[in-house]
Amino acid sequence: MGMCKFELLLILLLILTGAFLMMPLINTFTQQENTPDITSPNESSSEWNSGLDYNLSEIPVKVLGKD
Repeated sequence: MGMCKFELLLILLLILTGAFLMMPLINTFTQQENTPDITSPNESSSEWNSGLDYNLSEIPVKVLGKD
């Protein structure tokens, strides 16, 4: 007995689903070697968590945690 079209389609879908689910794992291992060191700004610099964003409205920005 041979395979019917439904069985062939089911096997093909299982293989493609497995390949789709393996892609993030493969990307993690391939990019792990080439990841550069990430630098963050110094805590005393003006770029570090100033709490203010650029705002075009006339309503002032309210920073949480400060009264």
